[in-house]
Amino acid sequence: MMGEKKRAGSLLRSANGNVVNKPKVGFDIDGVLSKKEIARSPEECIGVERSSVPVPSDECEIYIVSSRTKDMEENTRAWLAENGIEYEKLVLLEEGGFEGLSKKEINQKQAAFKAATVREYDLDIYVEDQANVREYLREHCPGCIVLSPSEARRAWRFVA
Repeated sequence: MMGEKKRAGSLLRSANGNVVNKPKVGFDIDGVLSKKEIARSPEECIGVERSSVPVPSDECEIYIVSSRTKDMEENTRAWLAENGIEYEKLVLLEEGGFEGLSKKEINQKQAAFKAATVREYDLDIYVEDQANVREYLREHCPGCIVLSPSEARRAWRFVA
């Protein structure tokens, strides 16, 4: 069964030899896991192609963090399942999250939402397509490694 799953993380050793759980890795959806950026309607999730960014779900705990809104949750879960993406948690914005906002305000809200989520779930790595959001995350989440989709493809090129 695809979708959110529960698992006891396997053990890894950090550089100093301490036992740690699997790394927690966050992924954006639009422009990272999917080839297309959508414009915020549930219907747009249908038929969107999967990108070539690998998801190392056997090696890592996967968190899907998207600024898609809650009204898109059902279609988003269906798209993730159809594309074989297993994950621990799906985190979306509240409904109506962008109404009445300028493009600049939308970008700021997306970046702040994703940074708060990265901190809340203590993510080790986050993959984001928007350069301004990556920059914001690097500044506000110094404990998280922030990658572009191309960097993630190179990092996990061994994942099927």
